[in-house]
Amino acid sequence: MKKLHFLIVAALAVLIAGCAQNNNKPAEPNKPAEQSTLAEKYGLFYIEEGDLWLYDLDTHCADRYNNETDSIVRAVLAKNNVLYYSVAKDGELLLRCLDLNDTNPMPEQLADWDVPVEGRTELDGFGAMYLNHEETQVALERDVRWFAGLFYNLAVYDIASKTVTVQELYKAVMDGDEFVTFEDQSDNSDFDRWGPESVSSDPMGNLLENVDNDIYYVGDGQRVCLTDQIDMENYADIGLGKEDFDVDASVDPTHKRALIGYNVGLGDGTIGFYVLSSIDGKQQKELEGSDYETSNPTWLPDGSLLYVGYDDGACLFLLDLDGNIRKIAESEIYSVLH
Repeated sequence: MKKLHFLIVAALAVLIAGCAQNNNKPAEPNKPAEQSTLAEKYGLFYIEEGDLWLYDLDTHCADRYNNETDSIVRAVLAKNNVLYYSVAKDGELLLRCLDLNDTNPMPEQLADWDVPVEGRTELDGFGAMYLNHEETQVALERDVRWFAGLFYNLAVYDIASKTVTVQELYKAVMDGDEFVTFEDQSDNSDFDRWGPESVSSDPMGNLLENVDNDIYYVGDGQRVCLTDQIDMENYADIGLGKEDFDVDASVDPTHKRALIGYNVGLGDGTIGFYVLSSIDGKQQKELEGSDYETSNPTWLPDGSLLYVGYDDGACLFLLDLDGNIRKIAESEIYSVLH
């Protein structure tokens, strides 16, 4: 019995000593929590009055990106989540980029567009900015001819070589002594401005069909008219019917809704609006505050719709899956990215 008692006491002593040793062992440092990249944290990016804003689609909260101190003029977002944008600084228009795959990215200067900005407003003299189809080049329309209503040169930044070249889009041709016309030179440009030609004879894909400017959903073995409830005979008080409009349409990524744009060219611009329809054609209505020329509607992956609408000025709206419309920003919107 004494021997057994001794063994129990010895075992307890070893256990206590082990606990004491563990208690004296220095604690492992806490591992830093893994941070989300900007691309992971935010589902939407937009430029508002020269600032980049980051929008959380889950919480509907917007955060301003503060690492860029110069005013952003134009921007385009690549599929690899790199943002290319132009800023006006010290009388010059510069190209920069921002890698949204980082948790706290800093702007990187890429090139000088060689476009003077003195005496110009943000919308005066700067054309569209876009990527080519392969996303290996960034282009900026430049050198506007106001009386012709077009930009006749294109500045192209090559991402691999980090160089800028200027390509001629239109060539001025004298007609008599005074009138000047412009010949389209874009076919001779190395930059595929409009992407590859569609291999499909149906510009709307295989889900939508245009018959006499009415749009039909023809997917899933169905044939449903999505625009038979739209009356445009008195649109804009100029007595236009559907046959007078050009029309395009797209289906959201979830194949639950379609967006149909009707527009007609008048003078130097276009007028028109968008129609939103459920795929079964039961809910058809004009998209509130939409304008064909400037709304720039964009489907989000979950089927929500972003567009610039007008309510005492331009506003950025988000139309959710339930048909609710939310204002994201209430001042002039120059670029919407996602």
